[in-house]
Amino acid sequence: MKHICEALRKDVRTCSNDTMIPMSVMPSSPSNTNNNRQEASFMYSQLLIEILFEVDITDTSKQDMIDECRMQYEHNEAELRYIDEFDKNYQKHQAIWWYTRECFLYRMLNKALRVQDTGILFKFRFFIKDLHDQLTALHSKSNHRESTLTLYRGQGITTEEFEKMKQGAFVSMTNFLSTSTNRAVAVQFAQQSMNRNGVISVLFQMDIQVDKCISPFAAIEELSAVKTENEILFSIGTVFRIESVEKQDFTNIWNIKLALTGEEDKELKTLTNQIRQEVRSESTLDSLGLLLRKMGKYIEAEQYYLMLLNETSPEDPYIATIHNNIGLVYNDMGDYSKALTYYEETLDFDMKTLGPNHPDVAATYNNIGDVYTAMGDYSKALTYYEQTLELKLKTLGSNHPDVAATYNNIGALYNHMGDYSKALTYFEQALELKLKTLGPSHPAVATTYNNMGRVYNDMGDYSKALTYYEQTLELQLKTLGPNHPDVATTYNNIGDVYNDMGDYSKALTYYEQALELDMKTLGPNHPDVATTYNNIGRVHSAMGDYSKALSYYEQALELDMKTLGPNHPDVATTYNNIGDVYNDMGDYSKALTCFKRAFEVAQKALPSSHPDIDKYIRTVCEMNDKLITHF
Repeated sequence: MKHICEALRKDVRTCSNDTMIPMSVMPSSPSNTNNNRQEASFMYSQLLIEILFEVDITDTSKQDMIDECRMQYEHNEAELRYIDEFDKNYQKHQAIWWYTRECFLYRMLNKALRVQDTGILFKFRFFIKDLHDQLTALHSKSNHRESTLTLYRGQGITTEEFEKMKQGAFVSMTNFLSTSTNRAVAVQFAQQSMNRNGVISVLFQMDIQVDKCISPFAAIEELSAVKTENEILFSIGTVFRIESVEKQDFTNIWNIKLALTGEEDKELKTLTNQIRQEVRSESTLDSLGLLLRKMGKYIEAEQYYLMLLNETSPEDPYIATIHNNIGLVYNDMGDYSKALTYYEETLDFDMKTLGPNHPDVAATYNNIGDVYTAMGDYSKALTYYEQTLELKLKTLGSNHPDVAATYNNIGALYNHMGDYSKALTYFEQALELKLKTLGPSHPAVATTYNNMGRVYNDMGDYSKALTYYEQTLELQLKTLGPNHPDVATTYNNIGDVYNDMGDYSKALTYYEQALELDMKTLGPNHPDVATTYNNIGRVHSAMGDYSKALSYYEQALELDMKTLGPNHPDVATTYNNIGDVYNDMGDYSKALTCFKRAFEVAQKALPSSHPDIDKYIRTVCEMNDKLITHF
């Protein structure tokens, strides 16, 4: 008995490193909203791992990591001694030894993997690659006599994760996964998770087809800092097929059977390839930033690109790409002035180095057009979009997906200008070309569905508008996940339709979802938040709750002034909305003041042919008449 207990104690570390390992589950049937969300999350986690493996290691990579570790542990003398030792003595072949040591490295790396802190993961990239490479080398040299290997891991998982596992097809372990050949050890750790609120005790049984498996794993007892006889370590991002989820007899432990056969990659490639192509560029460094933007992590993307900018020589041709990408991030964040500055620097650099007829110049024209659209300067925006289209047709041809993107932008611009017929013409051209070149499941198709829905809503065809918005939402949840700002935009748009239809309860539900998501992904100072404040204000006004309506409108106006300036169409809209509330409250003097301000802003911001100009003129005249009659 004594030697059995000792063996169990020796194997304790095998499963104790992190009993709540991070994982991402791929649903077996991505046909509903929750499954679509899981699918997007799964794809992004896989792509993040791929890119981290591929990022070039530089002479400063190790120092970047050490500096970060010293900053994190600046008040911990014991950990600082470990960091100094790592700095002086670390060699590539010691990656497993350092990872299994109870010190700063394991804790920081696993925490970053658990929360997907890309800033920390990027700084740890050289060590992640060393550990992966060492496991790969050991795996290639291993000589397993058995064709099938069975491994175990006992732990607790959240109720939410457990429900996903029951419906899942694949699970990706998004860290370096420690397992054991000793089932008793794994059961012991599964038991430790019992009686914890919101946690399910599970025993993973992993059946590995050794001869077919391409995911690196290895027995690490000879290289570990803590000697164990049964520990098998898998590299980060290993994907298992979920075979079954069954409760064990006479215990509260669930047995989850997983398989690693080498076949799963064939199915997963079809699911991730489209987004992989979206974020792939000539530079792997660029790919990581693009992925962060795709995931809606704009602050992390900003920090990442600014770090690259500081580390890149002004003479390096890559500097133009970095400036452009920083501009894209600031545009996403609603900081249009900064975005325009970086785009203009990009255009100047490209003109000097590439000449006026290069596709990159067209891309920058397009980006500048996007900024002017967002700022409400539609005349300038149209000029840049037309330059973009002319140059793209000349350099890329008429069947390139980038041409569809420009059709889309011009259509959106005409919609802003109130020319719905032209808007639909361009959107239909964009949709036809996107379906032809990208296929029906591409995120860019969702953008065009969304834009067409907006036009039909503006035209009063609510049924068609809802159809397009629902297609948009389904596709966005599948490809972008639930925590992306574009999803919030679609919630807002669906809310608009229900508001226009007079279904205020449904409208408010969608607007509140949009506000919650905007606050989470964009922060409180983004123009999109002001849009949602406005929308919620409109619903409360329609429901007769004027106090709440004014509160939301005033928040919208303050934020619009701060982020867009005083002469933006959105400011005119908000003044008009506030005027409507005062009119309904019978305060005609205040209403007239607001309506006049709305008209003055619209005159500066919109073309004279825009229908909103006539609307504001009529409103001012009607309010003047009402005041005369009233007094």
